Amino acid sequence: MGRVFTCVGRYAGTPYTIKNAFVKVYSVEELCYYICNNAYIMEEPFFDEELYVWLAEECDLISLAKKLKNNKRHGLSDTVRLFLNEVHYASEKEIDEVCRLIVANRNLSDSKKLKLRADYFLQNNRLALAEEIYLRLLGTVKEGDDMLPAIYHNLGVIYGRLFLYEKAARYFESAYALDEKEEHLIQSLAAKRMYLSETEYLSGLSSIAGGYEASENLEKRLTAIDEAWKKSEGLEHLNSMKRLKSSSITAFYRTMDFHTGLCREDFRTKMIK
Repeated sequence: MGRVFTCVGRYAGTPYTIKNAFVKVYSVEELCYYICNNAYIMEEPFFDEELYVWLAEECDLISLAKKLKNNKRHGLSDTVRLFLNEVHYASEKEIDEVCRLIVANRNLSDSKKLKLRADYFLQNNRLALAEEIYLRLLGTVKEGDDMLPAIYHNLGVIYGRLFLYEKAARYFESAYALDEKEEHLIQSLAAKRMYLSETEYLSGLSSIAGGYEASENLEKRLTAIDEAWKKSEGLEHLNSMKRLKSSSITAFYRTMDFHTGLCREDFRTKMIK
């Protein structure tokens, strides 16, 4: 069983939106969770007047808001330590690690801080936000910077998720040109496999150093994915929809409309800046 946290304050009627991350939180515990899991991208000013007002008025934590406001001159890591201790959310060891990450992030260059933020958005499927920052970095990061292959690769991931496979392949190729890791090449081939004909795909392998080996490894992955799909709940759901269609076309289309609406809303959420 996981650790049980005692709730502090009340659940907010109006959420607080964490700046730069565009994450809404409704309680002080949710704010603690964000801090503990994203300390590496936190920057000054995180605690500001807007947050103090929200804690006091929405969460009924007037005393905590005053303590944080009076402590802000001591810096972010010290204020985070005070905040987590007051809420009793994390152990002393966990708080030490959070503060260590905040201090480490403070010493990074602006471009590395930006990349960390873009990585966070990508990991959370906020594709538009991640794309915007990665493209901005491409315009500022100097040639030879060790971040470039990862930036190109992650842009390839974004466009692959958006079904823009030709564009994704180009970015994976750019990553591979700078850093000849097989993973870049495999992802490039995976994207090409989606928009090229089989003849075009196979004929192109001969012009790529290591192309046949990478393609073989890709096929092994695809076979494993196919086998996993055959055992998945997703396939069972698909089969149940087929059975529903054969028994009641009205119920089938009603169910399809419902699930399509969920997918549409999920996509919109991920694309919102």
